Amino acid sequence: MMISALLMAVCASPARIAVLGDLTGGGDLTAFESCLETVSLMHPDVVVNVGDLIAGYTDDRLELEAQWEEVLGIIRSRIPGMEIVLVPGNHDITRNEAEQAWREMTGTSPDRVEEHSGVTFVVWDTSRMEHLDEAGLERLEGLLGRVGRRDTSVLLTHRPFWMLSGEDESLVADLEDLVSDADIEVVLGGHIHTYCRESNDGTEYITMCTSGGDFGGEEIQAGRFHQVGWLTLDGDGVSFALLDPRHVYPPDLNTVEEETLRYLLETRLLAPRLLEAALESAALTLNATGDGERTVHLRVDPQGWGLRPESLEVVVTPGEARTVYFSQNPGEALYPAPLLTVETAYGPRDKVAVFSVRWPVLRTLDAPEARAVVDGTCSQGEYPGSTEAVFAGSDGGADALPATAFRVSASGNVLFVHARMQIADDLDGEAFGLVLCAGGEYWRVKAFPDGGADAIRYSGDGYSSWRSGWEAVSRAEDGFWEAEFAVDLEEIGSYEPRIRADFYRLSNGGLAVWAWPLEFEERCMGIVNLEFRLP
Repeated sequence: MMISALLMAVCASPARIAVLGDLTGGGDLTAFESCLETVSLMHPDVVVNVGDLIAGYTDDRLELEAQWEEVLGIIRSRIPGMEIVLVPGNHDITRNEAEQAWREMTGTSPDRVEEHSGVTFVVWDTSRMEHLDEAGLERLEGLLGRVGRRDTSVLLTHRPFWMLSGEDESLVADLEDLVSDADIEVVLGGHIHTYCRESNDGTEYITMCTSGGDFGGEEIQAGRFHQVGWLTLDGDGVSFALLDPRHVYPPDLNTVEEETLRYLLETRLLAPRLLEAALESAALTLNATGDGERTVHLRVDPQGWGLRPESLEVVVTPGEARTVYFSQNPGEALYPAPLLTVETAYGPRDKVAVFSVRWPVLRTLDAPEARAVVDGTCSQGEYPGSTEAVFAGSDGGADALPATAFRVSASGNVLFVHARMQIADDLDGEAFGLVLCAGGEYWRVKAFPDGGADAIRYSGDGYSSWRSGWEAVSRAEDGFWEAEFAVDLEEIGSYEPRIRADFYRLSNGGLAVWAWPLEFEERCMGIVNLEFRLP
């Protein structure tokens, strides 16, 4: 009788579960190890991860295995002997080769049901689901069919479709119905590197921020910081808190509604016209974000552009777009780009959002008529135009890399580029690239100091190899290395007297970009004026 009573007491005791977020998008192993140390100190019954432990996105089996060996080695060393439930993320399983590596290195199937400490864990693989679909819901329904309604159960997945924009609302409703019918206590996801929590029909839906991955700037109230989730299940009772390797935070972080509003503020409120040095003014449009009238306080750090005024207050009402103008008097230093800082209230609890963005800069240069020989050198007469040597860093600030300069010319249907770069310490991690936009598609060619080069084409169908219509040569000597390109514009379908382009350098983890920001987006790219027109 005593043994039976003891077993019943053990089975009825609450289950304590530590939840780890993504590690990708930066891969800060020091932060990851700190999160694991927090888990170790808390002594949970079970540890779960919501996906994206490795960088992935490669079909190289040896590289995939090496990535898994590294991260699993860290986990085993920091939390030895603990029960761990892993969930596949899009970095973990990108294609079939990565799935085989997952199965072998983790010893589990992507879809499965596991029992630990009296809790049923349903692992639903959404690693390769760009959007919620019927096939994915059918797999989920089959998994949930293995769960008893009286079971204490948790659904683990990577992509939080219940809060992602652009999803079919009827399919999201079907997902929530399946969860409700199975009497799931908690649904856990990751992927978006932002913490959110909501309750729906008795089920807690929780999305984790990262446990070592990149989340942008730290915002405690928005739930953006390296974190460990602490989930306690006692039958149908659910308790959840966030732990930080430094602190424990209260439960007044953003709701899904608040986080959505803040996201809209940071991504849609400001629409600056690209800065151009030839203009006398700069324009900034403020768009309504749909939650009522708002007062926006703007502060401008003009940097070298001389923008005036440096502060103003703008009231934006629903359905309205307000455009304000600044005078400008740019000097020689185009970077750092001006910094806009916004302060405004949002949401029903009048939280205050404060965030900063750099003003994008448009650059223009001429490609004079001259034919170059692609040999990695800049011979006399090949590039009669001006030298471009002003670059931005990855955040729109001043470039911190060693001296970089390039020139362009054009002849017939060919664009030529020559770049000369000072070597910092060594040539590891060095590359120089050219990005072109033509016909709504993007073309990128990149050269390396060892003579190697690669090129890709990007369209609505994704990335593909770009194999013809370009040439690249590089060489290194006397503390510098040089790269030279020739691109057949007819090959990529450009028949205009100007082409959208950008130029960038990678060096030991740093980035320098000519027209900031460096994005596959036509609006943000620079302009090269060609002194010819293709027939």
